Amino acid sequence: MASITFDADDNEINGITFSVDYDQTCLDFDGTDSVQLKGLDGFYIATVTSNLDFTIVDPFTQVPEQVIVEITFTVSDEAECIGATAEVGFPSVPAFVDRNFTPVQGWKQDGSVKIADDSDTESAAGHTGEGFAARSLEAIRPPRPPGLSPRPA
Repeated sequence: MASITFDADDNEINGITFSVDYDQTCLDFDGTDSVQLKGLDGFYIATVTSNLDFTIVDPFTQVPEQVIVEITFTVSDEAECIGATAEVGFPSVPAFVDRNFTPVQGWKQDGSVKIADDSDTESAAGHTGEGFAARSLEAIRPPRPPGLSPRPA
């Protein structure tokens, strides 16, 4: 399982558009049933496609600072994948907007999924992430715009 964590870093972020890319040799995505959206009730969510493209927006509510998406992958039974580290990340920097749909600069940090070497079975095929250590994708963190966040002296 891969988790996508959002941190607004003191910005008012009301919308995010991003894509997730993954190692298609060792990981497989079984469709939208493999995606769990977290804490996004009331947000407009564009259709999550097999390409794992996301648009999350609500002009009246800020995106919560937490894990916002969890994706469960199925592991390939290819010998080269057992014990491997499969990359999971973002092909480009996500787009962030505030409540006025003004763009806010941001950044991303990719992650990976360590596939267990399950020597008790002949194959790791069919596992959906249980027993696999996944680093959270500390992702989509817009930096504080200089001069726009007054601080008390």
